[in-house]
Amino acid sequence: MSYQLEISEPIDVGVRRIAHELIDDAIAHIEAPERDRQRLAPARRALTLHKQHLAADVADLGARLDAFGERMHEARQRVSEWRLPTDDPNQGKCGFELLEGGLEKTYRRGRKAMAIAGDNPGVETFHEWRKRAKYLRYHLRLLRPAWLRLLKRTRSEVKTLGDLLGDDHDLAVLEETLVVATGDSADKERIELLKGLMHQRSVTLRAEAWWLGQRIYAEQPKAFRKRIGRYWITARDQHRAATRGSST
Repeated sequence: MSYQLEISEPIDVGVRRIAHELIDDAIAHIEAPERDRQRLAPARRALTLHKQHLAADVADLGARLDAFGERMHEARQRVSEWRLPTDDPNQGKCGFELLEGGLEKTYRRGRKAMAIAGDNPGVETFHEWRKRAKYLRYHLRLLRPAWLRLLKRTRSEVKTLGDLLGDDHDLAVLEETLVVATGDSADKERIELLKGLMHQRSVTLRAEAWWLGQRIYAEQPKAFRKRIGRYWITARDQHRAATRGSST
């Protein structure tokens, strides 16, 4: 699940909405048989009450976000002052050189995070892998012009990986929230039932993420970087040839 603010809504409203969605979507992942749903009702009521408290706990959020927005506007104005290598072949620059080091590093770190999560499965290791997958998706977004159809599809698969890992993390957050929301509830049987269902779902999500990750991170980092670089250079040369052809 990808939680994001909408351009058309006030930011404080969006944050409240996302807080609601975070818990609602995590609850929706619980695939309980119909006969168990009534048994889970107390836990659902406790989580709903906790959600209402969470939505109200944003008193000074507007001021903090305004200050953050001002800093972002200042940073945006500085972008025009950036000095970057040109794409002039006479200077030995092909444009991709600006990105290839970061791309290889991001891919390598994601591959390593996947291996660590496989060897030591846990909330933190899978969450770290999720973050690395997101960074790779951002890189692929920058590089889409190199081969739009292929890299758009690759980026979509990386997003799916991030969503699977994100859903798994939502369940971990839900379990922590459940402990806080239910407190010393005497209805431990229902709470344990809910935890068991969350664990089953987590196992499924992690298995799907693992096999998808094996495909995404199948290459050695250097080979991955070189392959994307060849796409980029080919696209650049094709564009230049088309530009020269249209000017003659």
